[in-house]
Order: sequence, then C-alpha cells, then structure tokens
Amino acid sequence: MRRLTSAAAAAAVLVAVAAGPAHAHETLISSSPDDGGRPAESPEEITLTFSGDIMDLGAAVVVLAPDGEPVPTGAVSVDGPEAVVPLSAELEAGGHAVRWKVVSGDGHPISGSFTFTVGRGGPPPPDPQTGASADAPSPGPGAAAPEQAGAPAPALRAAGIAAVGAAAGLAAYALLVRSRRRRRR
Repeated sequence: MRRLTSAAAAAAVLVAVAAGPAHAHETLISSSPDDGGRPAESPEEITLTFSGDIMDLGAAVVVLAPDGEPVPTGAVSVDGPEAVVPLSAELEAGGHAVRWKVVSGDGHPISGSFTFTVGRGGPPPPDPQTGASADAPSPGPGAAAPEQAGAPAPALRAAGIAAVGAAAGLAAYALLVRSRRRRRR
C-alpha cells in the first residue's frame, strides 16, 4: 500500500513539475513622471518600471501633447524591468498622455497608458487611447471598448486546466486501486 501511495504522490509531483510554474505577466509598478503627477518642469525622459524583467523586443512608448499630437522622442531602451524613452524637446505646459506597449518576461505583450501634467496650468491631457483632446466630443454609446491588457493567454489557461485535470485523474486512480486492494484483504 505504501508503494501505491508513494507512486501516486510521485505522479502528482511529476504532473505539477511538468506543468511548469504559472507565469504571471509583468505589471507597471511605477513611472516617472507618476501617473497623475504634476512635475513643475518638463521631464527629460519617460521611465516605466515593471514588476519583473521585460523583453527588449518591440517596446514602444508614445507621448501625446495636450492637443493629442505625438511628441518627438528618441528610441526606447530596455534594461531589466525598466523601459526609458528620452524626450527630444521640452514638453509644453499642460496635460500629456503616455501610451506604452512592451513584451512581458513570459513573452506576452502588455500595454497601458497614463497621464501627467507639466506645470500648474495649461490644457488637460488628451485621451490616452484615442489621442483626442479633452475638448473633443466623446464617442457615442456604440463605440468599441479598448482591448484589455494582461489577460492570460488561452493556451496557458488550457495547459493549467489540463495539469489540474491530470492530477485529479491520478488521485482518483490511486484511490480506486487502494479501495480494491482493501476489498481483497
């Protein structure tokens, strides 16, 4: 009986190890300037800090001026959990929006946006998703909602469900074999 229990436990461990660890996507944990921040002067660069290392693959950061037009920037550099984009010129006073897209350490693209305001005056930030200035009319009730970032990949979800199903099947098989052996005695 101990052999059977040990074999079932070993099989459960094997299934758990073969399934691999569940990789969570990295998340943006801070930025400079901060989301909703009000720096007194124009920053020289935009820095995004994530919860883990991101891949140096196709990172994009777009800074929008208060009128929704893209601001000239340099190339995005990625180093570990940080993505940095230098600004080519000083930002005007007012609200700015930042849209970003990077590839998480698990290979899943993630994206997001935030706003900040330079100085104490000026127009509000544009809509980070559409780039429309705050003075533009809002979209109608039939407008499409923006895509949610960070949703788990369907293949990863299916693999997790399969691993749990395999472990449950092994446990049920071990219980069945155990009960049959007890009846024989």
